[in-house]
Amino acid sequence: MDNLLICENGKVFHIDFGFILGRDPKPMPPPMKLNYDMINAMGGQNSEEFKEFLSYCFQAFSIMRQNANVILNLFSLMLDAGIPDIAEEKDKAVQKIERRLHLNVNDEHATKIFQEAIDASINATMAKLTDYAHNLKLYVLNA
Repeated sequence: MDNLLICENGKVFHIDFGFILGRDPKPMPPPMKLNYDMINAMGGQNSEEFKEFLSYCFQAFSIMRQNANVILNLFSLMLDAGIPDIAEEKDKAVQKIERRLHLNVNDEHATKIFQEAIDASINATMAKLTDYAHNLKLYVLNA
């Protein structure tokens, strides 16, 4: 979670296009970054806050799908902007976004796929090991 920025208003955003395009340098990465610490900060997997988080995720995903043409057009305009993660595979960048939005299925099926991605991310063993190794490295460096 080294690529997170906090705005003056307290909002957090991620700045790495590589992840959006499915490029994660870690071995066997989960579909999304959603680890125990994040869930625990929301009160745990059974908390109302986590349920509200999921609701916001599904709403955001639905809105992104509804506005896919705008997102895809903006990404198309960025193809020649020299952004490394986009420039590496210009011919595939827009198609990757299309696939991640699951535009080939209806909303209900896309939501089910998104729920499965969330579940897989929560239960991803390799991601847990990677987080542990990262935290251990930070501990050793700061000790």
